[in-house]
Amino acid sequence: MFGIVSLLDSSHCQQVENLWHELEHRFGIHGSHATPFPHVSYHIANSYQPEQLASALEQFAQESMPFTIFTSGLGVFTGDLPVIYIPVVRSPALSEIQSRLWSLADPFSSDSVAYYDSRSWLPHITLGHSATADGQLAKAVEWLAGQPLSWQIEIDNVALLGSSTPPHRLRFKYSMQG
Repeated sequence: MFGIVSLLDSSHCQQVENLWHELEHRFGIHGSHATPFPHVSYHIANSYQPEQLASALEQFAQESMPFTIFTSGLGVFTGDLPVIYIPVVRSPALSEIQSRLWSLADPFSSDSVAYYDSRSWLPHITLGHSATADGQLAKAVEWLAGQPLSWQIEIDNVALLGSSTPPHRLRFKYSMQG
């Protein structure tokens, strides 16, 4: 899988990496094995036409101003392998950025993940994946509930992460200059 994302600034990357380490050490919950870059995703697909996408994202970055996102609370996506995450507040400005990126990327993609469509997209920062049978998910959520997770993060880039098999790698990154 591949994804169009914004990487977090160095301070927040370090905070997320510290949480990944603690979740793995304390609870056996993995956060960074598939995608070792703290980020917010806008569009995910099985594959992209890389040359066309790179050109379109570079132009997007040149025309776009850096912006600020806010996080609040803690969440869990349910399923066979629940995902623990930090929710990103979905503001009108952030929704507009994501919608623009979806429209820009989708023509160059194959098998886009519908969950990231603008109508259903829930911005977040992934902290970890956990099986529910081992009982560690509840313990991890309890521990995370005591951590400071209300952040203000300056977003100043758009990037492409991914590979055909994990771990994903950074394919390219453009600084927003608008």
